[in-house]
Amino acid sequence: MRTAIMACGLACGMAVTLAGCDAFKPVPGPSGPAGVAGPAGPAGPAGPKGDAGPAGPAGAAGPAGPAGPAGAAGPAGPKGDKGDKGEGAGMALRLVRPRAASATCEAGEVVVSALCSGKHQRNPLTVTENGASCEPSDAGPVEVTVVCARM
Repeated sequence: MRTAIMACGLACGMAVTLAGCDAFKPVPGPSGPAGVAGPAGPAGPAGPKGDAGPAGPAGAAGPAGPAGPAGAAGPAGPKGDKGDKGEGAGMALRLVRPRAASATCEAGEVVVSALCSGKHQRNPLTVTENGASCEPSDAGPVEVTVVCARM
């Protein structure tokens, strides 16, 4: 049995020694076909922020915007020179109120308006070419007012 143990030990020792030799290593065979891709793994963490790139070219000008609100009025300007005297253009009005029942406009004037005031039951006004009058009333005194215009 000793010899058997020894023979067994010697065989094991030889096998271990020869296993380290390249001459006894098996030659690999040809590669097999590629396998099916596995599922994607989870996303990795974000990397650090990169540097800013160079500025791009300027764009075209846009359309004009709407007009803004009007500004505040400026200060008053200096007083201007006195103008030339007018030549009577326009119309001058004159009020005639004599506290009587009749009134007339002056020569060169025309009646623009006339009215009677006081207590009366009907319209007592009578207008003439350049004046007006109010008929007397039994209810009390009556007065005329005339507006005359000079052309």
